[in-house]
Amino acid sequence: MPKKVFISYKHEPKEWVKRRLVPCLEAAGVEEVIVDYKFGQAGQSLIGQMNKHQDRADLSVLVFSPDYLTSDYCTHEMQRALANNPPFPNSTLIPVIRERCSLPPPFQANPPLWVDLTNDKLADQWDLLLKACQADLGCSAPGWLKARDELVRYLRRHDSVNLVIRNNPKWRELLKQTQTELETDHGIRLGLVDLAAGTATTVKGLISEMIRECGGTVSNLNNRNALAKMDDYFSRLPSPAFLALIHFDIIIAENYYNHLFFAALRNLVTEKKKLVLLIESRDHFNLLVPSNHPLSPLILSNVELGGRP
Repeated sequence: MPKKVFISYKHEPKEWVKRRLVPCLEAAGVEEVIVDYKFGQAGQSLIGQMNKHQDRADLSVLVFSPDYLTSDYCTHEMQRALANNPPFPNSTLIPVIRERCSLPPPFQANPPLWVDLTNDKLADQWDLLLKACQADLGCSAPGWLKARDELVRYLRRHDSVNLVIRNNPKWRELLKQTQTELETDHGIRLGLVDLAAGTATTVKGLISEMIRECGGTVSNLNNRNALAKMDDYFSRLPSPAFLALIHFDIIIAENYYNHLFFAALRNLVTEKKKLVLLIESRDHFNLLVPSNHPLSPLILSNVELGGRP
């Protein structure tokens, strides 16, 4: 059963905790990640808040760095975790080394689990941590983080991108984290349309979903005016809209949409530059789209996320 995990750390590695550790735990299926920047409330005792939230966690993850043991708050959380920790193998705490440091005696001999993330590109160390939390990304954590960072990098440059999924990694969670990063750090809203949903099986329905996901509304939309309404809405935007189209493979397999729609979509992306696309598929875009297809001129950056076989 997934765990509730309390994160204890010194603020110097906060960006690493916030951008890498917490997203991986959440995407892998941890029931709740309990971390100070999510639960802190003004006007209440900091120690009291930390104690209350640590007590309701199943696990305490202690992120060690040189300054960790000099922090009164951190040593307080560590001592409480140690006091509540049963003997191995039923440990309720996980020591994680983020930066090399001298560790206190309780962790120097036969620790219940030791995770070395001084180099957080080591997949086996991430696997140890996620297994202890009874969570799984369906792929390596470094690979998942790399794919997320690449998606953000391409989209913030206004480059349309093809996310190619292999096997069964946590790709929906990857898109959710990509949306969060783009909006929080770059002020970019990434809408999401599922091409496998019933509402998107007609041109009118798809265009309605696209506009809604980009924050707009269009009245009196029908089959005859849908393309004109789409072009008018996106053309009037002061800056490009960002849209993820998932299950793109279905476009070719089911042939829901006519070539006029695809030509209008390409025009918004390439000529008018009013739309930036993230296309999710199980095969590469240029292999899915025939050479005579209206979308074939699109040039997309590629990001692959491969799951475990």
